[in-house]
Amino acid sequence: MDGSTVTVTTTDATTIEVTSRGSVSDLKAGSTVTVRGERGADGTMSATAITRTGGGR
Repeated sequence: MDGSTVTVTTTDATTIEVTSRGSVSDLKAGSTVTVRGERGADGTMSATAITRTGGGR
């Protein structure tokens, strides 16, 4: 991340994903998520960010 300009090429097989801010209520049981945060000694996660991945429900 040095401020350089990079040319990116794409093909018909290139996937593009767009995310937007959400809230906890946007997450449904069974959703696939990626969680960033700290794991506590008891195994629980204190999330700093959650990203819903895949198709969701």
